[in-house]
Parts: sequence; structure tokens; C-alpha cells
Amino acid sequence: MLTSGLTNAPISKALLIYTIAASVALAIFDIKHLALLQITPHLWPYGQYWRLAAWQVAGFGNSTEALFAAMLAYHLRVVERAWGTRKMGVRAAENPPAL
Repeated sequence: MLTSGLTNAPISKALLIYTIAASVALAIFDIKHLALLQITPHLWPYGQYWRLAAWQVAGFGNSTEALFAAMLAYHLRVVERAWGTRKMGVRAAENPPAL
């Protein structure tokens, strides 16, 4: 049975909402410069290692990246419905593939 939208896909829905909300929050609070990560000026000379953690959760600095990330999160709903929410939410390290 085909379902439309984000029905029966709570992880994809949360990821989509977070992607859009984080990107809008970066734009509203005018802190896009903190989401940028460059190895040369930030990590090696200045030692700003906090940017490694902030970069993972910050969002996207421009609208093109945010649009494509939102499209990807929306299309992951198909994978989540096929695999199931529990399997989609489990990290790969907890369930290594059997050899």
C-alpha cells in the first residue's frame, strides 16, 4: 500500500524539520560564519576544535545546500518505510554487517 507524504516515517520527518529549522535559525541569528569549517585557518593555526562538533549539527549556510538536504531527507522516507523505523534509527556501529 502506498502512502503519501511523511506518513509512517518519523525519523525522516524529524530530520527534515531539523534540517530546515537549523538552516533558518542560522540565517535569522546571522551566525552562518560559525557553520563554516575550513582546515587551514580554523583547525591548525587557531586550534578551534569546537568547530568540528558545531559543524555537524549547525545546519547549512546557503539555501542551495539546505534545499538539497531537505530533498534528500524527504526521499529517505521510502527507505525508512522499507526497512522500518527501528532499523533506520540504529547506528551502523551497533549492528555491523555479518561476514
